Amino acid sequence: MTAFNRVCVFILLVVVFALSTGFNRDRDPSKAECLDCHDDIKELMNKKHVHYPVEAKQCDACHDSETFGLKEKGSALCTVCHRDFAKEEAMKTVHPVVDECTTCHSPHASDNAPLLVDRVPALCFTCHEGFPVGERPASVHAPFEDGACGDCHNPHTSPNPSLLIGGLWDLCTTCHDATDPGFNKAHLNLLTQEADCLMCHKGHYSTKEGLVLENAHAPFTEGLCDSCHVTPEGGAKAALVASGPELCLTCHGDMDASLKSKFVHLPAEESCLNCHEPHAAPQSPLLKETGVALCGQCHADNVTVVEGMKAHEPFSKGQCTDCHDSHGSENAGILAAPEKDLCLTCHAGVAESLIKVHPHTAVEQGCVACHQAHMAQSATLLKDEGAPLCFRCHESRAQRVSRFVHYPYREGNCATCHRPHGGVSNGNLVMDVEQLCTMCHPSRHKSFPHPTGVKPSAELEIPPDNRLHFTRDDTLVCATCHAPHTADVVFLLRVGVIGGDLCYQCHQR
Repeated sequence: MTAFNRVCVFILLVVVFALSTGFNRDRDPSKAECLDCHDDIKELMNKKHVHYPVEAKQCDACHDSETFGLKEKGSALCTVCHRDFAKEEAMKTVHPVVDECTTCHSPHASDNAPLLVDRVPALCFTCHEGFPVGERPASVHAPFEDGACGDCHNPHTSPNPSLLIGGLWDLCTTCHDATDPGFNKAHLNLLTQEADCLMCHKGHYSTKEGLVLENAHAPFTEGLCDSCHVTPEGGAKAALVASGPELCLTCHGDMDASLKSKFVHLPAEESCLNCHEPHAAPQSPLLKETGVALCGQCHADNVTVVEGMKAHEPFSKGQCTDCHDSHGSENAGILAAPEKDLCLTCHAGVAESLIKVHPHTAVEQGCVACHQAHMAQSATLLKDEGAPLCFRCHESRAQRVSRFVHYPYREGNCATCHRPHGGVSNGNLVMDVEQLCTMCHPSRHKSFPHPTGVKPSAELEIPPDNRLHFTRDDTLVCATCHAPHTADVVFLLRVGVIGGDLCYQCHQR
């Protein structure tokens, strides 16, 4: 193709492009509207509810006219106009999706008011448990059955738990007349404005009549109120037939032994109602809360894992009763079993090893001699690392540092030679002395091959006052002549070799 032909083809392409884009109709591109290109948004204009900026074609109310991106992120954009919601965000309870308004609302248009992406309650049930599939529950709260979530809940924020639009008493009594004598009598005339309706009833549905919680006290569900209460006469409030644990023990006699233990849990001793609900509760056995939530009401400083610390698994999972008896125990700390036995129920490997070895005295004293029960800096929950931990009991070892020091001892690596739970003989060594020493010193004595691993011969007369403290019943090992930790003589010898002094500790001159 010649240069002339190439120029002609280029001019032709420019003309075709101009015709196809309408530039030949004296149209200014800067005056083009967003909907000229965004047909999908144009179709939304036929919806029942159209967002005002979309209806007014004020796309730049939300979108940057140069980058076409949103001017703000999340709810910060919406609250530019919807300022009332910005103020509400300081409320006690905030809907988790309130920072992303488009989770529930369409930004352009919808057939549902107010621009909801789906109808209520279907929208709510995308996150929250809906009406049970299958057999109909024994009782269903009317607003829940009607899908009127907004009758009880605020969709954005609330000063009340569960985004309730009011306090429990005010909310429930809008439908349930607390002044009705029959309604009040059914509640033993105990209804007051401080009453917690959810202590006995569920808010949506229940497998029990009257929306009663599934986990309910047997006398309560069977209508045997007089098991615990004196039946009221007239408008008098019902009194209890007994007070404190005495009332509960009339049925729960198995708890009597726990409450008479050497160590009794103070809340249990004072009143069962410190931890249990009398009628019904979300948790079994009628507990007000579970795990950390319950124990933390009194032990707030002891139930939270500190950042950076390693936690005992039951502790991190809030399983306090895996180790502690919630009522009383014969063991300090209301432990469910003696400390050592309790730990070894899970740490079976340690339990098995203790059968085969000479146990460390600290293990006999209890695992918490070395380990923290809840959390520590160490992955194995040790109270300290290395030698500092050992020197808590073996203080004399820390103070005995002479001119020559064995390398593992100097580095604080006690576990190089000793097992922490139990080992060979009284020193809790990881293996027999001869095997242990030759792990690092395989050549033994090159120039002076002295026998080891044997008892002294019958002909050898051992001075009773020898400084090696060696007797005829002992076996000759490396540690007979060498100190395992530190010494004043080279090669960690217990006695100097000048003039044969070391040798003469066993051999006659």
